[in-house]
Amino acid sequence: MKKLLFLSLSLVFLPFITAIQSVENVQELKKSTLDELLANPKNVLDHINQTREYFAEKYKDIEKLSEPKLRQITQKTEQENPLFLLGECTAEDWGACLLSREYAPKYRNYFEEKTVAALDKRLQSSETPVHYTSFACGGMFQDLVVIAKTLAQHPNAGLALHLIDLQHEPYITCRDVSGLTREVKSTDNFSPCSVMDKLVARGKEEGGIPENMEGDELEKGKQNLMCGCLYIDTMAKQFISYLQKTFPNAKLSLYLHGSSDSYLSYLQQQQLPYPDVVTAIDTQDEMSLIRNSGVNFADLAEKTLINNPTASIIQLQKERYQQIATFSHISREPKEDATKALIGEGDEQVEVYGQTEAF
Repeated sequence: MKKLLFLSLSLVFLPFITAIQSVENVQELKKSTLDELLANPKNVLDHINQTREYFAEKYKDIEKLSEPKLRQITQKTEQENPLFLLGECTAEDWGACLLSREYAPKYRNYFEEKTVAALDKRLQSSETPVHYTSFACGGMFQDLVVIAKTLAQHPNAGLALHLIDLQHEPYITCRDVSGLTREVKSTDNFSPCSVMDKLVARGKEEGGIPENMEGDELEKGKQNLMCGCLYIDTMAKQFISYLQKTFPNAKLSLYLHGSSDSYLSYLQQQQLPYPDVVTAIDTQDEMSLIRNSGVNFADLAEKTLINNPTASIIQLQKERYQQIATFSHISREPKEDATKALIGEGDEQVEVYGQTEAF
């Protein structure tokens, strides 16, 4: 178990507890529809944020509530907006959200267009599910937009969706202790409270929780962990449930991972194929730098291209200290206008071709 099990858990379930301002008439908020999601994702995101603000204002002591009560109030709020726990960076705060829809929607629109095109190409030539992997997925909204736009073109598609983010780590450990796999299904019977004692015991055994943590400090940590796990579980189920209900003929599966290393190990353990499309966006903020996200993404990209000759690596990033965004698309498919490079070592060395566009 990672040492972040109890560390900074407030960041994991922050959307549960941060009150901004009350929305007086939440009934007037428009529910997310496919047409909106395809035509104006920012409008859908605004509705989500409004509902979440209302939720946080109404339930200010949420970190003190029991698991059944948390489920009750989230299910009630889902009647107003079934996607209210999803999110995406909306402002440049502490260096994050450098490519926000708030002030630079053209960047994400272009990213979505190119990613959907890459998925479309794979779906047209594949009889098996196409594997899509999102690195540092955050609140999952960006991936919801990409997958919805893809399924609008291929409503019968088979897609295996792998979302990687460090905030998933405690949740994945909780699922493991519960005897559940990393595949999140809307019908999962997941209850973090039912395995909390086992989770704490494993944490102490593996060093993630101090041996001497007891009493009120331990109980507060357990409550934070329960809230964090429940938040990730509910967000993931909102994500996959919306897609399955909107595209009932599609064959979709959702997997959560805590790091690129953990994801790659999981592929080997489960004998799953390497991804067909790998994406990353918003990985230049301070927290991403602290977590060494750039190196981890490069390693994921390299291993993917070596093991899947037809894979596409798509990244959108902002040049630091400059008002420039760059879009990169790397594959092993030769292109006249692409830059050629060698990756890997020894017998695994392969040629790749990269295209970069600056805005």
